[in-house]
Amino acid sequence: MEGGNHDSTDWVERGRELSDETIAEVLRRRGHGVLSAAVDGDVVARPMSFGVDGDDLYFQLAAPAESNASRFAATDGPVELVVSAVESVDDWHSVVVRGRLVPVAADEESRAFRALADNAVLPQNALGVGECREFRLARLAVESATGREGPASSLGSGGPAPPRTSD
Repeated sequence: MEGGNHDSTDWVERGRELSDETIAEVLRRRGHGVLSAAVDGDVVARPMSFGVDGDDLYFQLAAPAESNASRFAATDGPVELVVSAVESVDDWHSVVVRGRLVPVAADEESRAFRALADNAVLPQNALGVGECREFRLARLAVESATGREGPASSLGSGGPAPPRTSD
């Protein structure tokens, strides 16, 4: 890396893994991130609000039918949600959730709407979606969730950062 005293391994060694409890808290507190997927041979990544209910993450997918954002509703491949915050070079955290989007069944809709109302920063259909006349609710079927934080993270998830090594 140019312009600093850090090499690429130093950045990894300076962070620490987040506990499952801290990952869950980050997701509840943030309520937005970047959702990405490979759709029809193209990469689609969009900022998205989401709701949290227990281990379930819910999205309100609303966009004009021909838009890239609407393509999330049709994907059956893996997706990743990245949630992060950076206060300084040492005070940062990030969470990556990997899974698949599945349609929300009719009997699960009220749970999804409650989760979105409680945690989502901005409902997706409030973003000037043009000719959008409908939306779809989707749940992220989580396959894995990982997180890291910097050595001076404001999360306070406990434990000191690993010692720095010098070459």
